[in-house]
This record gives sequence, structure tokens and C-alpha cells, in this order.
Amino acid sequence: MVLFDFEQAYFVEQQGWQCKDHTVVKHDGLYHVFYIQSLPPDGHWMRKEQWFGHISSPDLRHWTQHANVMSVDVPWAEHWESEFVWAPLIVEDPNSSDWLMFYTGASYDVDQQVGLASSHNLVNWYRFGGNPIYSPGAWAVWNENLWSNCRDPEVYFEPDSLKHYMFNTASVAPDSLGGISLAESSDLSSWTDLGAFFVNDSQNVMESVRFV
Repeated sequence: MVLFDFEQAYFVEQQGWQCKDHTVVKHDGLYHVFYIQSLPPDGHWMRKEQWFGHISSPDLRHWTQHANVMSVDVPWAEHWESEFVWAPLIVEDPNSSDWLMFYTGASYDVDQQVGLASSHNLVNWYRFGGNPIYSPGAWAVWNENLWSNCRDPEVYFEPDSLKHYMFNTASVAPDSLGGISLAESSDLSSWTDLGAFFVNDSQNVMESVRFV
């Protein structure tokens, strides 16, 4: 029997930096983890979260750290993702050998929208020219110039309908109740808003929808 201490931190970020909101994929015998590499605040009252960390491992215990990806500075990001990138979700592209990354982008005012990027090797990532691909409709409390919830994308393929469905954290009008948004797509790049999938009975914000 092999015992494994799950409390042991086998990968540790630099002191004062946080490692959070990760996604894991396996390719050619390696596990790749992408996560928010969160630094102390710098020019904004929130922590500096402007790129994703990337590490890989053959066994989930011994890690190699790679160059950061999806920086808001390279290339200079559009307004909608000029300040923050959060919550990467990586899936295989069903129509090619590429990988697709769904992620949250936010401006200085912290209005949040969903972006898409692609990679053929999990190292070099390229933003989709049609970004952002989703923000909630009039049913939501969402304003381009105010903190507006639309983050933590989760994508689910429904075999019977041959549709992809995307879920995000949202706030539902008129009372800013916490909720989850729902959108559908046939090609993973063009999304149709379907309104609120779930509405909480309070203003507590829902976080990180996941299907297992």
C-alpha cells in the first residue's frame, strides 16, 4: 500500500503569492495545472491577478513550473479584460486537436465577462478574436462600469441535444439575488443567453459551478 499525505504542499508558490481557482488536464502522460497566480494588491484595492500560472507533473506530486500564460499585458488586453483574468477552464476542442480555455476577464471596475483562448500545446495560448464571448442579459444585474458578476465558467456537453451549455456566477434582477447563468452553443465560440439557471433565496453570490 502506498500512503499519500494530502495535507503536504508539494507545490508552493512564492511567499505572499496565492495559487487558486485551478483547472487540471492530462496530456501525453503529464498533468497540467493552470491557476490564478495571485499577488498582493498593486494599483488596485484587489489582489493583482493578471495572468495564469502553469505547472505540470507526471504524478501530481513533483512539479515543474512553466512560464505564465494569458497575461493582460501581452498583447495589451482590451478594456473588458484589462485588469483581471480569473477561473481558467480547459477542455479539448471536439473539432480539432487543440485545447480551449474559457476564462473570466474583468476591467478596472470589475465588470466580468467570459473569454475564450486556444492552444495546440498547452504552452502557447491565443485569445479568440471574437472575445468576449458571453455576458448575461437584461435578466441579470450587470453593468459595464460597475462590479458585475459573470465568472467561473463551467462548460457541459449534453449528448442528446448535441449542445454545449455554459454556467457562470451571476446576480439576478431586480434584487441582486445570487444565481447561476445559463447559455448554449453549438460551436463553443458563439453563445446564446438562456437566462438564470438557478436563483438563490439571498444575495449571497454563488461560486464555481462544477459538474461531476
